[in-house]
Amino acid sequence: MKNNNVQTVINATLAIAVIVLIALQLFVPRDKKSSSNEVVSAKDSSGVQMVTMPIAYIDVDSLLMNYEFSKKANEKLLIQSEKSKSELQRKANKWQQEAMDFQKKLQAGAFLSQERAEAENNRLMKERQNLEELEAKLAENLMTEQAKLNQQLNDTLQAFIDDYVKTHPYQMIITNTMRDNVLYAEKQYNITAEVVEILNSRYNVEK
Repeated sequence: MKNNNVQTVINATLAIAVIVLIALQLFVPRDKKSSSNEVVSAKDSSGVQMVTMPIAYIDVDSLLMNYEFSKKANEKLLIQSEKSKSELQRKANKWQQEAMDFQKKLQAGAFLSQERAEAENNRLMKERQNLEELEAKLAENLMTEQAKLNQQLNDTLQAFIDDYVKTHPYQMIITNTMRDNVLYAEKQYNITAEVVEILNSRYNVEK
């Protein structure tokens, strides 16, 4: 039986869902308030002229680790996965013991006829097939549940984004996962903590 790293698959899938959502949706129309189109100039502590653009980025890894909905969804999937693995392992152990008993009886000549031995062998082969079908079904159920939770996460983020950009002066918000998209950025452009705080606040109120 396959022993996949379910934790890694779930996190990767959730991260992809967040990246696709934000990449497609986080653009503010040009008819927003003029303040959202302005390039703000400032000087740092050494007096060097700095330019602040109306952009921001969200660290997806941090978002998934700290957003309560994401953590609960991940926990739910892991629990379901462990239950499925436990059920499958219990039935696989039972089948293995029956197969070993069959071999012992066959070697000891304990079957009264060749037909009886063949019938038992066929039964074991059928049980093995049933186990493989069960494994596929449990994996499919897990993927279905994972897709459902991903959609809920997308819907939640979509609703948040639509509301967030109305009151924040950003022309673009991008994502950053393991620095894939943002090789370097000043901390002022990282709005992950603010986004997580707002999302968790809303999540706790809606519970």
